Amino acid sequence: MWEIASGQKPFYDRPHNAELAREICNGLRPSIIMETPQCYVELMEKCWNADPKERPDIRELEKSLMSWGWHMGMSQKHSVSDQFISAEKERLRLLEHLGSQLEPFKKPHPESFYKSRLLNFPDLPKPRNLYGSTSDSKDQIHSISGISSDDDSTVTKYQ
Repeated sequence: MWEIASGQKPFYDRPHNAELAREICNGLRPSIIMETPQCYVELMEKCWNADPKERPDIRELEKSLMSWGWHMGMSQKHSVSDQFISAEKERLRLLEHLGSQLEPFKKPHPESFYKSRLLNFPDLPKPRNLYGSTSDSKDQIHSISGISSDDDSTVTKYQ
């Protein structure tokens, strides 16, 4: 879900090694992209839960996605529609306004891997969540521009 929202693979700029695995076990997650609809953020964060029992199952995922599709198709006046439409408008605004300032997609770190492979990292900590809820993670929100909302007054604060 993060890759769809950001257009980049998670942790593309870091080696995929024991240190990264340890940080992920300790709650590290990719930074939320500012232009991401809140309902999408909430579902993505549920999927990131360190406790597999707390993650949504396929039925809950289907229910959420089908609900979003229904609301988008049937009622353009629904909050889900508003979230996606607003996020897309903001994304397009930023691309138009900051287009020349946007960082081009960088090459992945040479030690990042996105193919299945056996990893043997002994002594990893028990996985935990760094943040307890969506509202706690808002400090980690970034714009697709790569400019944080504190650095540029043209980037609106995530709601």
